[in-house]
Amino acid sequence: MASRNSANVLVLGTSSLVGKTLVTLAICRWLSSQGKAVTPFKPMSMSSGHGSYRTASGGEIHVHQAHQAIAANLDPHVDMNPLMFKTVGDKLEIIVWGAPSPGLSEIPVSNRCTSLRAVITKCHRRLADRFDHIIMEGCGSPVELNIKERDLSNCWVAETFDARCVLVGSAEQTGVFASIIGTLALLTERERSRVVGFIINKFHGDPGGFADGVRILEERTGIPCLGVIPFLSGITMVGQESGAAPAPEIIASSEAFAREMDRCADHIIKHLNLRLLAERVLAGSPSMSLAEPEPMSARAVQ
Repeated sequence: MASRNSANVLVLGTSSLVGKTLVTLAICRWLSSQGKAVTPFKPMSMSSGHGSYRTASGGEIHVHQAHQAIAANLDPHVDMNPLMFKTVGDKLEIIVWGAPSPGLSEIPVSNRCTSLRAVITKCHRRLADRFDHIIMEGCGSPVELNIKERDLSNCWVAETFDARCVLVGSAEQTGVFASIIGTLALLTERERSRVVGFIINKFHGDPGGFADGVRILEERTGIPCLGVIPFLSGITMVGQESGAAPAPEIIASSEAFAREMDRCADHIIKHLNLRLLAERVLAGSPSMSLAEPEPMSARAVQ
């Protein structure tokens, strides 16, 4: 479905809060620094109500996709996050292509899913006409089996847009082996074949101390590890949806935000195997030649 021979990459997570957002942001930042035409894309997001961002055209997207766009040196656009489920108090608001769609909640779920998939597909097609790399972020876990038939953000996205997938798991708490191996076991064989690497995020301590863990996971899954990313403390740019905070548009335009964005991207890129990422995840994309990375913080923010 992708035009312009775009390379579609889908960053999946074993669950929410494993770090998909920042991994996606870092890859966008890295590719942009290499002079590549790259955009983020999250088909469906969920917000507590204070996590939305107003684009220049007035459309509403999740603040995380706005951050990812800025990391790629782009203006945030509603095509980058066509669907957002936003809770305001005890009410659910469905944002479609930047605007509330109050009538959707009354449409039968099966019909609603079909129409929303059409919106997602149109937005992706427009991005594919403009960019060589589309770095997509999944939502939650790809193996919520009771709602998988109406998936809008994970395995359906990978299949529809012929994406190679990276699976991110968190070592912040115990259970990373069960989460990585269990997620892969619950995917179908066809879905599993799209997963070309995994990333261990939020590891406390020296990543070299997890060498045996990497070996065990690679042996059990047959999939290579693309990196072990140490826990990064003091992150302020994701997960902040407090109504008392300044408007996201103001924060994202500040010098402090630019420094924080580069700090996070540098940290993640430093601990990824970029050659393996390029070979297994980005292979087949147009003019995929890479220079040795330098810290993003050493560059002027465009």
